[in-house]
Amino acid sequence: MSVGSLRNGKTSAISWARGQITGLLVPGIISIQKPAFKYKAVLEGWGFHPRFTMSNQSVPKTNSLYAQDYHLWLEYTVDLLKNKKFLELELENLIEEIESMGRSDKNALRSNLRVLLMHLLKYKFQPQNRSNSWLYTIYEHRQRLQEAFVDSPSLKYYYTEVFDSCYQHARKEASIETGLPLSIFPKDYPFSVDETLDSDFFPN
Repeated sequence: MSVGSLRNGKTSAISWARGQITGLLVPGIISIQKPAFKYKAVLEGWGFHPRFTMSNQSVPKTNSLYAQDYHLWLEYTVDLLKNKKFLELELENLIEEIESMGRSDKNALRSNLRVLLMHLLKYKFQPQNRSNSWLYTIYEHRQRLQEAFVDSPSLKYYYTEVFDSCYQHARKEASIETGLPLSIFPKDYPFSVDETLDSDFFPN
């Protein structure tokens, strides 16, 4: 299984399970569940055993699969979610992963936007140096942003929130890379939020 499919599987399983976990852990019920058969040998090899859990008692595992083998932990967690074995989940690690995914998406958005803005600035203020390489970079990072918005439409709001700060960084980066004075690049961005994403827009 590829890393991409692991991430997608984890994401869909987590999304599906979010609304179901609450209320399914019935007080007073003790659950001792065995790990899925296909993971059993590897898990036991790590010294990783199912958790004995009840409403007011939890005996933690002495060895965390999350720390020992991250990709196996992803597969195992998805398997637990699909089979509604919520009592066996390592909730702290699962929550950390969900939060980390959100941070990673936002970091990637800012990074792609800064690269895109910097190249649009270079395209505008160094017309004599325009190249296919610049055009490709502009296309590539526009595409990355558009794909992010398809996967997570709410990121479009974050895009507008951070646009100005990303532009100010891109302005300084363009100055450093081109050797042109910072004052050449206007403090107010010379193209709009929508134009930046428009595949047919190139500043003159």
